[in-house]
Amino acid sequence: MDLRAAVELKTLLVGVPLPAEKPGLLAYAVKQHVEPQSLDALQSLPDRRYDSLDEVLEDLVHTYTPSRRPVRESHGTK
Repeated sequence: MDLRAAVELKTLLVGVPLPAEKPGLLAYAVKQHVEPQSLDALQSLPDRRYDSLDEVLEDLVHTYTPSRRPVRESHGTK
C-alpha cells in the first residue's frame, strides 16, 4: 500500500480503541464504511497487537501489496 493510501486509512481508523488486534481494526473499519481495498489491506496485517495507529501505518506500508494481473510483455511482433 502506498504511503498516501495508508495515511488516509489511518485517518479513518482514528477513534478505534487501542491497543487493538487485527480483528478489532477490521471491525472498526467496517463500521467506518472503508473501501474494500482498504479492508483487504487491513486483512493483510500481521496478527499482532497494535498499540498505536502509527504501528498500523508502518505495517500497512511494509506488508500490503495488492494483487495485480500480470502485465503482458511485448515481444516486438505484430
